[in-house]
Amino acid sequence: MNALSKKSAEQWLALIAEEIPEKVKKILGSLHPPTNDELERLPPVNLTNAGVYARLVTSRYPVPVASNRYLYVGSASKYGTGLQGRVNHHVRKGPERLVRDMRSRDLLAPGRFVTLMTMKMDSAEEEHVFDVRRTVTLAEAILTIWLGALPSPGHHLPGLCPWGRQTLKYRAWSSHNPLEVDIMRPNNEMIEVSSVA
Repeated sequence: MNALSKKSAEQWLALIAEEIPEKVKKILGSLHPPTNDELERLPPVNLTNAGVYARLVTSRYPVPVASNRYLYVGSASKYGTGLQGRVNHHVRKGPERLVRDMRSRDLLAPGRFVTLMTMKMDSAEEEHVFDVRRTVTLAEAILTIWLGALPSPGHHLPGLCPWGRQTLKYRAWSSHNPLEVDIMRPNNEMIEVSSVA
């Protein structure tokens, strides 16, 4: 049994949609791709809730073109620290690949972190944490693909970005499709989700 089989696709989508703020829904439902300004006006990450965030970075050099703007989509589901803990991790040392990219592309650190979706984690109880983690990971995958933040989305995913990837005003900077890796239970037990990717 995979990690997402407990609910139907409709149930998952309804649950995720409920947790996405109206400003984000407006961007996702727009007829035009989001501009950097629209994304930067989203609420900053400042909560310890679980959720999905975007990291927006630009070149050190003032050239306002898409090739100098980058969008990374990530998620956080660690009990007690959530989104703010993930931002602190990025700012303090960050994932090695992102730090290397920031240096090699002369990007301004730390960039801006905005909230795409939040979900309360009311309990440290293992099954509750795992349920939140499943939801947040699926939301991260959907938002990463929808916003075109995956540099190499695979042959069946590029068409899922509703505006067409060539019209985006930023470069994709996320490292992977979250559904192609395993979800970790709070007790560090791996759960297979790749069969749904």
